[in-house]
Amino acid sequence: MWRKELLRGTEQDWPYSQYSEAGSLVILSGQTALKDGKLVPGGIREQARQAIDNCMSIVHRLGMDERNVVDVQVVLRDIDEDRQGFEEVYDGELFPDPRARASRTLFGGKPANDSLIDIKMVLSRSLPHRGPPGEVDTDDAGQIK
Repeated sequence: MWRKELLRGTEQDWPYSQYSEAGSLVILSGQTALKDGKLVPGGIREQARQAIDNCMSIVHRLGMDERNVVDVQVVLRDIDEDRQGFEEVYDGELFPDPRARASRTLFGGKPANDSLIDIKMVLSRSLPHRGPPGEVDTDDAGQIK
């Protein structure tokens, strides 16, 4: 059964569901680089950071963190030019440990609000505990438990 929730009083107070739930899965609606209703200035790094912050704000309000993220879909306005800058922020700040990174798909397209980026995340509430944010539990072979 699907459950949709509308979060009010957030950075992006839009009239749509910011997430939907189906069993243990939580699907975030796409988030762009808006802050206080305005597009953040700067290039892809600044906008990627803001879009990720907007996603993680919702994730934290739901009682989860980056350990619950299982899939990320990213639309970049100019995938050839912006991919490296996005990956520096995504890999370096959100998932610094490569073993803990969620699967990710990048698309070229036209994000909303004149943003350079739009990020959608899929999370699971049923993931096993993997240690504090930024750390993962691994077995002797280095595989995530």
